[in-house]
Amino acid sequence: MSTATTQREWLSKSEAAEYMGLSLMSLRRLMEPDPKTGNRRLPVYKPLNGRTLLKRSDLDAYLKSTRKQS
Repeated sequence: MSTATTQREWLSKSEAAEYMGLSLMSLRRLMEPDPKTGNRRLPVYKPLNGRTLLKRSDLDAYLKSTRKQS
């Protein structure tokens, strides 16, 4: 994980996958709407330029919510 990636708040899909330690395909699955609820596990943002961006604080919150207690 590069230092620049950990510093920025907005990440591309490939940067977000690297940050979370996931493959790009696994990240895409988390970005898809749940078939039952229609909610996404990870919110995505598409500004006017059309690039899909993810917010680092959303990624951190998701990782924290899935953490197993020992």
